[in-house]
Amino acid sequence: MPAKPSGKIKTLTVKQLQKNGDIYILERQILYDTEKKYNRVLSTKLVAKIPKGSKNPVSTRPKKRKTDNVTENNEIVSSKRNHIGMMDIIEHIGSVSGIDEAIYSSTDIGTAQKIISLSRYLLATNGQSLPGIVAWQYNHPLPYEDGMTENIYHNLFKDIGIDESLQQTFFSKRCEHISEEDALAYDSSTISVYSENQNEARYGFNKAGDGLKTIKLLTLYSINSRQPIAFTKQPGNLPDVVSITNAIKQLSALGVNTTEIITDNGYYSEKNFSELLQAGFDFITLAKTNIR
Repeated sequence: MPAKPSGKIKTLTVKQLQKNGDIYILERQILYDTEKKYNRVLSTKLVAKIPKGSKNPVSTRPKKRKTDNVTENNEIVSSKRNHIGMMDIIEHIGSVSGIDEAIYSSTDIGTAQKIISLSRYLLATNGQSLPGIVAWQYNHPLPYEDGMTENIYHNLFKDIGIDESLQQTFFSKRCEHISEEDALAYDSSTISVYSENQNEARYGFNKAGDGLKTIKLLTLYSINSRQPIAFTKQPGNLPDVVSITNAIKQLSALGVNTTEIITDNGYYSEKNFSELLQAGFDFITLAKTNIR
């Protein structure tokens, strides 16, 4: 006849092979379950391991207990956990990056609050359409407490679109955070547009090959912080070297007078190489050795 279960907790030592080749030596406490007719594992503790290629077990570091948060000087180390929401994180980004400060320094407080509110909405919703902000803002607090409506952001776009002083003041404020050791980069993207109202939209080189007019969007950003500094758009049919010339002029207007041109692999072509030399620029770029 099979032995009757004792009802006592038993301790077993088990070896378990790991994917990396190590063998864990586990200490398990089990108890026989009379109803389900099998041994139930109560606890498992790692007591040692045999490294791959070795035969001798080595002890493992025990888990840190909750009572171990005491220093060598017997000082109690306290910690605090806070529940942080998405809008708290976005507000923190605007603060530590200096972007919010630059916007507030570039215009009146009401306009600044509207700009920041729209920016936070677009970031939080991953670029949802703007009419959605009317209902969305009821559950997500924004700096502009009077409430964003379609008329408000329509007039905002109209005003700041023609306020060149606001734009350039913002760019200048962003440049104030650039250090002497910092490096700046321009990212140029040519996009197709359907609009007939964009003065910069021209027929020219079109990566998409869809036959539409194009605009060049250029972003100046810091290599060190990866933060944007300034933006501009240019006619899509301008040669790349003309875009560089205009970029240097913009940097000079923003107070950045020391420039050295370094282009990446995507910029290189024999045409650009020739035009850079003819324009008298000092530059570093990729070049094939068989070019005359």
